[in-house]
Amino acid sequence: MSALSTIRNNMGIVVVVVAISLLGFILTDLFSSMGNMLGGVPDAGVIAGKTITAQEFQERYQQASQNSNLPESQRFYLSDQVWNQMVNEIVFEQEFEKIGLKISGEEVYDMFTGKEIHPIVQQYFSGPEGYDRNQVKQILQQMLADSAQSAQLRLFEKYLADSRAQERYLNMVSEAFVASKLLVRQKHEEQNKKADLSFLGINYTQIPDSLVQVNDSELKAYLNEHKKNYHQEEQFYIKYVKFDITPTKADSNRAYQSLLKQKAAFAEVQNDSLFVRSKSRVPFSPSAPAKPIYALPQALQDSVANASEKQVFGPFLEGKFYKLYKVVDIETGPEAAVRIQHILITPEGSTPADTAAARAKAASLRARVNAANFADMVNENSRDFASKVNDGILGWYQKGTFGETFDKAVENAGVGAIIGPVKSNRGFHIVRILDKTRATFRIAEIEEEIYPSSETETAVFREANQFAAKAAALKNIDSAATEMGLNAVRSNALTKTSWQIIGLQPSKGTRDLVIWAVEAEPGELSEVTKTGDLTSGENFVVAQMDERIPEGTRPLELVRAEITRIVTNQKKAKIILDKLQGIATGDDLNAIKDSYGAGAFVSEAKGITFASTTIAGIGNDPLIIGRAMSLDEGQVSAPLEGLNGVYILKATAVQPAPELDDATLATRKATEADLGANALRSKIPSALVELADVEDNRYKIGY
Repeated sequence: MSALSTIRNNMGIVVVVVAISLLGFILTDLFSSMGNMLGGVPDAGVIAGKTITAQEFQERYQQASQNSNLPESQRFYLSDQVWNQMVNEIVFEQEFEKIGLKISGEEVYDMFTGKEIHPIVQQYFSGPEGYDRNQVKQILQQMLADSAQSAQLRLFEKYLADSRAQERYLNMVSEAFVASKLLVRQKHEEQNKKADLSFLGINYTQIPDSLVQVNDSELKAYLNEHKKNYHQEEQFYIKYVKFDITPTKADSNRAYQSLLKQKAAFAEVQNDSLFVRSKSRVPFSPSAPAKPIYALPQALQDSVANASEKQVFGPFLEGKFYKLYKVVDIETGPEAAVRIQHILITPEGSTPADTAAARAKAASLRARVNAANFADMVNENSRDFASKVNDGILGWYQKGTFGETFDKAVENAGVGAIIGPVKSNRGFHIVRILDKTRATFRIAEIEEEIYPSSETETAVFREANQFAAKAAALKNIDSAATEMGLNAVRSNALTKTSWQIIGLQPSKGTRDLVIWAVEAEPGELSEVTKTGDLTSGENFVVAQMDERIPEGTRPLELVRAEITRIVTNQKKAKIILDKLQGIATGDDLNAIKDSYGAGAFVSEAKGITFASTTIAGIGNDPLIIGRAMSLDEGQVSAPLEGLNGVYILKATAVQPAPELDDATLATRKATEADLGANALRSKIPSALVELADVEDNRYKIGY
């Protein structure tokens, strides 16, 4: 029975996974009825004519999240995943219905007990001895006898039926792809025909911009002719001012005093593990190995060398926490830790002479240095600028930092000794041994976080409210920000599904601002909105709707630079083509270059194919590559207008693709058929979604 128990447990896991994508459809009618009873609740959207109610989407989302409190960023990703999954399921179900594609119950049962077990069934229903069909039949009977497990099983069966139907649908459509002999030969030609070129080029940069005048009517005409390239969904921009909710000195002192009050109790408590568990993110185990002094927190290292057991040190400030450290046990370790002070001399260069000079300088210093003048010598000579500010004191040295030679030297020296020069991976050291200890320490710690109090948050909220009132009075967030010495930030382009706003930590607050902005009028101010989280920091934000760009062709101002460059190059191309007229004759490119004059050049490119992406000297220009491959050997093209200049091409050599024999043709035909079918399979889901009429209104229900 243990095998059955294991399989049932696994079944629970897989059902949780697949139920995410199924339970909503089973409950659709119920939720629709509830929606009608509630009245006035916005729908989440419409997918291919099917209304998705708020209740339906919320249920699917809760199923997917398993009712857990997800981080905000994962919450938004999950909302998109659930929506996209619903879109995919609905469009496929409609396709199945059109062609009468159904998976029978017998076929589903066969996935559990037939000759070819479904891979997911195989994975989750296999016991220690492998997959046993008779045992699986027994499990299915037991699950059907239990109402809760029976419901899970039905969900799993629907998942299997849907995945099989989608697989069958994609196979039927992709099998319609035929790789003809003509297609195979064409691809063979594209991949294997090669050409060597000579070409004359005149880049557009050779024509000064001052010679070309471009007006708005020309830019608008180009934009109108290429609308498809500049289509966009609705976008909008907001401006905002944020007020950081950060701890004050009073908040810091509160945390300090709170921890200080616990210091005596921490010292006296006998069960350190239990005491620490409720007061620290770092658990304590009395069986954990004791640590050498250099492995302890930096704030503790200078205090603990002469400590006794049960002694408590702190509070120390570390990041946004105050901490107390208790020395629970002191043991004797296998090696001594060494506290050192040093002077570092580094070679000026990388030559042997540079190294010898550094060594000599270090030796000279060693002859003159002593305990009394060591700090002065550090400040005058050391190249370790990080420790120089502390008179060269490195503290407790961590073995391996400067290499094995250095480690042995300080290990063998006694306290008070000055040794050197000692060579390391950084240069030459004069080292003073300040202290040594073999003691190792078992440390427990408790902490108090410094966080903004409710009084601090209220004060920041009051400040944000005052700003909001000022912005409302001036009817302009920029003016209010300037008057109050603040900075207004313009957001990135937003859509109704956005949740990230530049300069703000993604959170429910940022999504709430987007949801507000979807229907806000230009100039409208938001309420004071809280964004961020406790981990990354929180803010109060006041926003103003700045600009809304409707769906359609992008406004000229947003693409002016790009279109100006294109139209300018078109005009430069005409100047070049006009100048070439009458001189671009014959096949002597150098003669044409000389006749053209300054700005023209002649170059070569070898081994060009249809699959080439660039030509050296021309760049990425598919039109030029295509024209080059159409030339016969010795043929010269007319002047061609490219992306970066005007070119005249000459095919100096053309190597035809080798002939395909019947066997190779058959093999290539099979390969192309597989590639084409797979490409079709991968594109069908996105194509169906694109053809479906999808209206995403999740913002209306807070998602």
